[in-house]
Amino acid sequence: MSGKTDAKEWSAAALEALAPDARQDLYAQAIRNGADARVLQDLDLSALLLAMASDGLHAPPGSTPAQLRALLLHHRCKQTGLAWVRGILEVTPDGFGFLRSPASDFVPSADDVYVTGNQLHHLGLRTGLSIEGPARPPRATEQFASLLRIESVAGRPFADHRTRIPFELRTPVLPTAPLRLAPAETDLQLHTIAALSPWAHGQRVLLEFDDDRIDRIDLLRRIALAIIAGDEHVVVRACLLDAAPEERAMLAAALPRGSVAAATFDEPPSRQIDVAELSLAAAMREAEASSRVVLLFDSLSALARAGRLDRPRSGRLVTADVQSHALVRKKRVFAAARNLEGGGSLTLIATVREGAHRALDDDTAALFAQKANALCAFAADAMDELPDPRRTRTRGLDLVVAEADRRRGEALRAALLAAAPRDRRELARSTFATAPR
Repeated sequence: MSGKTDAKEWSAAALEALAPDARQDLYAQAIRNGADARVLQDLDLSALLLAMASDGLHAPPGSTPAQLRALLLHHRCKQTGLAWVRGILEVTPDGFGFLRSPASDFVPSADDVYVTGNQLHHLGLRTGLSIEGPARPPRATEQFASLLRIESVAGRPFADHRTRIPFELRTPVLPTAPLRLAPAETDLQLHTIAALSPWAHGQRVLLEFDDDRIDRIDLLRRIALAIIAGDEHVVVRACLLDAAPEERAMLAAALPRGSVAAATFDEPPSRQIDVAELSLAAAMREAEASSRVVLLFDSLSALARAGRLDRPRSGRLVTADVQSHALVRKKRVFAAARNLEGGGSLTLIATVREGAHRALDDDTAALFAQKANALCAFAADAMDELPDPRRTRTRGLDLVVAEADRRRGEALRAALLAAAPRDRRELARSTFATAPR
């Protein structure tokens, strides 16, 4: 490389003027120097502190992981004048953009990358896009690194994004491609769900719980693992609202890093809503890129409560205790699931609680039970933790599974309904032990 490579600062125009091979060499050199946000985002706090020490940097007391990542990235890009960054784009109401890290639950932080309003407008960028490209470090009067050029969107060349039809303008079609689950042999709960309510790509799947006896997060974890085992090409994301920190950690351990975004129960309603909307936007952008995406969402009940608390009372009531604006956001999340004409789908597997918080939860469960393609209900009196065979079913089942599989599922449903509660688990065990592979 010429002396130009050693410049302390690059501009978008200077990068554009380089030959493609020279530009790629520059990027490769920056990555070799460690100025790669993709690597730094995968490091925990102890690894970041070790990296700071090896670079001869001092970590200010009380620094957050995001601040350490920013310090390392800005230090390491001094040789080439740029760093390689990635993140999920969030467009703010005032018309600016930032690349947020899904590994940090999209929290605004020191290692965010600024995207100018000019880039947003001229390149047609929207919230939720997964973007990678070079960025320059912040100047003396700036707080954030600035994106110089977009090289890839959702892992594909940026040129592909220019011809992509937006998710909202794509025609939704009936879900017909089966969403294959490959649960562990001993997981009777998932085997029973798959038999009574087979799922398809692009469906709205509702998991309804009468109480807290069943561990919803563990069930979502096992569903995620079964989906990945059934088809490794499916993109699985998760969004947890009003969650305990250990619940996020448990689900994150089962999925690739950055696939889980969560807002814990100590965070304000506005934060719960932001996480839900960014998670949904990221899933939509991946689906419009022809990916098959599954979004695990816990829960619609928490989103409804956040919507009710985030805005002042409007006076418009749907029922005695439910205001209309509390339903708007959760309707938008649930309605986003669809199978797209021409390729790609967004499958939503969402949980809802019934009866735990009176009118709001009851109305949420009733509303989405009517709109779901597939419903899996867990009754409070089901001590075996199997789904309720009376209510667990899939609409348009003939479009999803073959006739022989449908008959087997209905035979199991009839047998479970006829069996005594104490015998249902043993019945399910014997059924799946002899089922054809």
